[in-house]
Amino acid sequence: MSHPVTTHSYRIRAFLWNFNTIEIDVVRIVCKSRKKRCKKTGKKLQYTLTVLPSFLIPHARVTFFGLSKAIPLHLDRKDFDLVLNTLSAEDPRTFGHHFGRISKRIPEWNLAIGRWIIDMGKTDKPKTLDETFRLKDRAIHPWEKFIGLASDFCRRLESLGQVTAILEDEQPIIVHARLTFSGMGLGP
Repeated sequence: MSHPVTTHSYRIRAFLWNFNTIEIDVVRIVCKSRKKRCKKTGKKLQYTLTVLPSFLIPHARVTFFGLSKAIPLHLDRKDFDLVLNTLSAEDPRTFGHHFGRISKRIPEWNLAIGRWIIDMGKTDKPKTLDETFRLKDRAIHPWEKFIGLASDFCRRLESLGQVTAILEDEQPIIVHARLTFSGMGLGP
C-alpha cells in the first residue's frame, strides 16, 4: 500500500568536526496513516523517521569520516591522543565504543562489498580475502580488508563510468553510504 509521507519537523543535529560542534537541520518525516492506525488501535508502531545524511552515525556525535581516519592510526599503534584528536573526541571510551561497533559489522560489510564487486562483473581470477590482502609480517585486520575492498569497489565504479574519480579518503565513506542504504550501516 502506497501512501504519502509528509514533513513532520526539522531537527537540529550536532556533530563534532575539528573539535568544533557543527549543527545542521535534518528532516523528520511522518506517515500519517500509520499514526492514525496507532491512535485507533493503541499499538506502539513507529510512524516518524529522521532522515540523516550518510556521513552521520545515528545516535553519535562523531562522523564516519573521523572514524575512517582514526582506525588506521589505532591499528598502526600510533599515540592514542592522536587517535582521539583525529576523531575530535576527548574520552577514550568514545573511540572504543565506535571501534567495537565497526568491528562487529566489518565481516558482514566485507562479504557485502565482495558480492557487489562480483555482481559488477569484470572480476579477475577469484581469490580469498586472505590471498588478496596478505601482508608479509602480520595478519591483516578486517578494517584493512574493508579499505582494500572499498578501494576496489570504487575503482570498478569509475571504470564502468558510473562515477567520476573518487578520492582515496572518500572511498570508505562512499561504501559506508551504500551499506547504510542497504540497511547495514552503523545505525542502532
